[in-house]
Amino acid sequence: MPLNGHPNPESIPRLQFSRFRELPTEARLKIWRAAVHEATIGRTIHVEVYTQLQVTLHSCFASTGIFCGLHGSCPSFRYGNGLGNWPSDCMADGYFASTDKVSSPEDSYSASGIKSLSLACHESRTVVLELYSKALRVYQGPWRQGVKSRLVRCRPETDVLVIYAVPDLSLGHQILEGLTTERYWQHQKEVMMKRFPCSDRQFTAFKEIISSFQNVAIFTRMGREREIQRQDRPETGVDGIADVDLVHSTDLRALLYFFASLKQLYLWLDPAYWPDVWDNAIRVDDVEDLQTARDAGTAHTASQSLQNRWFEARNMQDESRDLLQSYNEGVEVQNNHFVIDGVHWVPRAKPLERIGCYYPTSWLQY
Repeated sequence: MPLNGHPNPESIPRLQFSRFRELPTEARLKIWRAAVHEATIGRTIHVEVYTQLQVTLHSCFASTGIFCGLHGSCPSFRYGNGLGNWPSDCMADGYFASTDKVSSPEDSYSASGIKSLSLACHESRTVVLELYSKALRVYQGPWRQGVKSRLVRCRPETDVLVIYAVPDLSLGHQILEGLTTERYWQHQKEVMMKRFPCSDRQFTAFKEIISSFQNVAIFTRMGREREIQRQDRPETGVDGIADVDLVHSTDLRALLYFFASLKQLYLWLDPAYWPDVWDNAIRVDDVEDLQTARDAGTAHTASQSLQNRWFEARNMQDESRDLLQSYNEGVEVQNNHFVIDGVHWVPRAKPLERIGCYYPTSWLQY
């Protein structure tokens, strides 16, 4: 069918506003800012986060009721002493990476929009750099000497950082038998140098980005990998995915403590198990707003597929409640053991009031 009834689309007059340059500078900049905002609505950045977390076990509260104030050790803690103990986390290094699990760290729509506006003219580029002044470095896979990386522009106030893996590289603050404290830390340093960039400049930039993001999403499989393992692959899930779901990862929970500006946390259904959530995700700020069969009161008349979606919505709510409770309990423990440390990054954790989610549009189809 010819476009708008024209037999030759080439002959359609193109509507152009040829006097844009005559507008006041303020008006032009306002228009460019609106264009950037429009191009980046719902912008997401998908990464793996590699962190060198170090954990200290404390028994000081259990024995004296007072924090000992020592970050790397606790004089009250001894293995097998019968006292309760609580973990306190710090970070010595960290970086972002991207793997073949996602095609690009950036979603294609916003990446294309930012690129086009950056190239349109000097004014538009100035606005892009004004709104997207920060950039995070993303390595192409786990860090090693010579690994390539790229810079991804971000706006931590509005972009959503989607974390799809947090490899377990944590270490404990405990003295290895036969090693003095000095030799122990030399041993730890040698281990870290093989796995991390060990660049003060890059770690400072990493800390700034982590501390700035206000919206974070994490992949969840909601137990789906266990179902697939039983059916097809007894040792690993889809594509060899590790067996730990991020919702149940203690390293992920500890990482969240370092997001000092965190305002909203989301669960994002893993596209390996829900493929249609990748390009057609719907975001809600509170998972409790998802409607379940019990809420609707119509489970007995609903189709099987609709009942399955309601069941998954309930699972999502259960996952978020458990995560919210355990995370906030961990925040209290972390803050009770807070101490400024000149060597390691120690967070002052922030509690959350709710957890949101990303879910596929198919859940809305009745």
